[in-house]
Amino acid sequence: MQQLKSHIYPGEYVPDDTIDDDLKNGTDRTLKNSISNCMVNVSEDESHIKMDVFLPGLNKQDINLEVKNNCIHIFVNHLEILTNNSKFLVHEFENSRLRRKIKLPQQSDIAFITACFDHGILKIHVPKCKIPTYGKPHRIAIY
Repeated sequence: MQQLKSHIYPGEYVPDDTIDDDLKNGTDRTLKNSISNCMVNVSEDESHIKMDVFLPGLNKQDINLEVKNNCIHIFVNHLEILTNNSKFLVHEFENSRLRRKIKLPQQSDIAFITACFDHGILKIHVPKCKIPTYGKPHRIAIY
């Protein structure tokens, strides 16, 4: 019976050879000026729609939340400051510029949308109504 020299199971560290090569060669792996999408969980029941948006490492002041054309628009503009003249050697995730657009169902009551930000999660509550409501584009305060 032949024994495998290497196996992968959850939690085991498997080095990425390309990162080591890039570090040796001085290749810039940063994602400068990129705009990323943020991860969202959306659930609903009879009376409302709930959205949880994953935004780790941010403050609520970095987040802009708007309703426009029956969509929720999430914008993040976060300035990340490196200290001690340091620079990234590997920079694979970006949370300084994010945006996401989420289409709302017709029965959404856009006048009463609320939002709060706690421990890196933006929680958006959208009440439902029987008659579709349409309104002017507006910002949503984040508590």
